[in-house]
Amino acid sequence: MRLTRVALGLLLLALAACSPAPRPTEGYVTVPGGRIYWARMGDGPGTPLIVIHGGPGSGSFGLKPWAALGDERPVIRYDQLGSGKSDHPTDTTLFTVERAVRELQALRDSLGLGEVHLYGRSWG
Repeated sequence: MRLTRVALGLLLLALAACSPAPRPTEGYVTVPGGRIYWARMGDGPGTPLIVIHGGPGSGSFGLKPWAALGDERPVIRYDQLGSGKSDHPTDTTLFTVERAVRELQALRDSLGLGEVHLYGRSWG
């Protein structure tokens, strides 16, 4: 009986060591024109990195590999308005560079981010 308990304890420790990384923290931020989806991957001590997808219209799902840097720094990806899990407004006058900059600032403000590093791909 005691051997069974020891074996069970070792098995549970092994399973805990193999468990997947925690899911990213995610949510929505309200911006002019709707809500944008964001996900934070990792909580490393370095300066946060915001990765911005291309598009317009694609989404941040292709940026998930950047999570590998999460041990070094928080990595935040988000779906720009009209993309991915974010709202898709029909008012095309919202889609300007100036609004995209305000959207990014609203994300930073909402998440309490001061200094950040940015990585943009294509339109991002």
